[in-house]
Amino acid sequence: MLADAPGAVARELLAQDGARVVAALAAPDDQNGIHAARKAIRRMRAVLALLDEDEFELEREDRSLRRLGKSLSALRDAHVVVEAAKRLQVLHPGPAWAGVVGTLEQRRADILQRAAAVDPQFARRRGPRSHAASDG
Repeated sequence: MLADAPGAVARELLAQDGARVVAALAAPDDQNGIHAARKAIRRMRAVLALLDEDEFELEREDRSLRRLGKSLSALRDAHVVVEAAKRLQVLHPGPAWAGVVGTLEQRRADILQRAAAVDPQFARRRGPRSHAASDG
């Protein structure tokens, strides 16, 4: 039993973070969910790296997690740009900022829509909690 303790701990950590990814992508707040999902994916990849031995053959899983994390990067980056523009708008008020912020928010929404179109499962994974929140 002691010999399997690291494996059991690793399985538990991976299961917890996997559940966090699913929950985060289903969260009504897109940007916080995306950030939380990316953090959980990074933790999962770190656990896989600790287990990186030929006998486990974890390269495919690590590549899948890396692709998922990268697919969320554009969404996170677009959100950061919007938030930065909003902060600049407060620090340096001017009439042009409303248009800039509006354009960046639309770009962020377009990126999210494209992500859902490229990965139909993305919208489905996010859907149940988001739709339930808007139904009530």
